[in-house]
Amino acid sequence: MGIINRLFRREIRADDAQIVEVQMDDELKRLLGVSISEETAMNIPAVAACVNFICGKIAELPIRLYKDDLSGKAEEVTNDARLGLLNDETGDLLDPFQMKFAVVRDFLLHGSGYLFPEMRGNEFVSLRYVDKRNVQFIKNEDPIFKTARCVIGTRTFFEDEIIRICRNSRDGVTGRGIVDENREILETAYKEILFEKYLVRKGGNKKGFLQTDQRVEQAVIDDIRKKWEEFYANNESTMLVLNNGLKFVESSNTSVEMQLDESIRRNNEMICQLFGLSSRVISGTAGDDEYVTAIKTAVIPVCTAFQAALNKGFLLPSQRKQYYWQFDMKQLLKGDILKRYQAYSTALKDGWLQKDEVRYEEDYEPYGFNFITLSLSDVLLDMDNRVLYTPNTNQAVRLGEGGISLGTQTPDTGQKNVDNGVESGIIEERSNDGSHYKKR
Repeated sequence: MGIINRLFRREIRADDAQIVEVQMDDELKRLLGVSISEETAMNIPAVAACVNFICGKIAELPIRLYKDDLSGKAEEVTNDARLGLLNDETGDLLDPFQMKFAVVRDFLLHGSGYLFPEMRGNEFVSLRYVDKRNVQFIKNEDPIFKTARCVIGTRTFFEDEIIRICRNSRDGVTGRGIVDENREILETAYKEILFEKYLVRKGGNKKGFLQTDQRVEQAVIDDIRKKWEEFYANNESTMLVLNNGLKFVESSNTSVEMQLDESIRRNNEMICQLFGLSSRVISGTAGDDEYVTAIKTAVIPVCTAFQAALNKGFLLPSQRKQYYWQFDMKQLLKGDILKRYQAYSTALKDGWLQKDEVRYEEDYEPYGFNFITLSLSDVLLDMDNRVLYTPNTNQAVRLGEGGISLGTQTPDTGQKNVDNGVESGIIEERSNDGSHYKKR
């Protein structure tokens, strides 16, 4: 704000000299009265770039539905109609990408985004975006047992009929966005843009006063003012001739003297930090580590808020204990093809991914190859039965004091041996009375 305010500081010397004040034009005066809104904020390049980056990343992510069987295992649900509303067809004029983009934009700028899930009985038939500017809430005065009614146009809804994605909320139905929380820095950045535009329109000429040591008649003053306004009114090749005794006194510095470019860059970096990003990420010059950090600080928190809103408003009450929504982050963190393939190679080597699972992730047709590749040097542990099995020697040993050998195979001949009546290669144990064997 200091740079912009210096434009309007008058530096009139207290002496006997008469000063002819050159009035500021209306375009420059409007800089002081500018107010920030969604439209003006989106005119700031840093704000527009950050909003588009976060909204675009989230809008391109598919949303999955999972069911928890209460034993710690999650199973993906693929035949639910709501998946189509979130990923394929919303039932509204906006497609899923536009819907998610618009909701996240309202969330970032205004602090809250709203969706209306249309229902017929217990079936969800559409998911409709509602512009935040058309939504109002009527809240009670109880600070503990809070209730609210939602008013959209001429319709009134219960608060649980609207999906609400709120940022920095204290009541659960409204929030505070970047525009409300960081108004000063946004206004400063916007005024700098307007001032830079003003300098371009005026050719970069300085503002100031005309000073003379002699008394000037009013008719001469009026003539000087008229010519001065013509000099600043257009970018044509005009020349102003000062009479003898008149000299120009500057009232503001040039953009170079005020280090306007450095101030704009510094403010842009600060705006990026408000969104959890850096200017290098926005410009596309960030490295992989910086990009991943930006995803963690700017994108994942918004996805978490989106998921929480869907879990509360896009599930039936009977489903909320077992079902939950989740963004598919794999597409977001895939990285370049070389790093993906190196990661797949490690996963295949370690045996926790199969080849067909890798092909599925890369959208290739599976082979139908359902085997897991294991190294002969690995040792397998049966956690339930406390048995170690070494594929290279085909030997199984029960864990315990000193170990109990359950089966071996002669490495050089490949012939099977019997250890205490147990054929090698099959993990069995003798009952306590030695009467029979039990296969594990």
